[in-house]
Amino acid sequence: MRRKNENVVHIIIHNVLTELTKDTSKMDGFIEEYNRSHAEE
Repeated sequence: MRRKNENVVHIIIHNVLTELTKDTSKMDGFIEEYNRSHAEE
């Protein structure tokens, strides 16, 4: 039973990290765009 719980936790952590990385790549794009628009001033 303990083994199954460890797998569930691993899957949850994996899903959370996947969501976070998706958001991070969106943020990176936003930051690059922000820097680009402010570099022109």
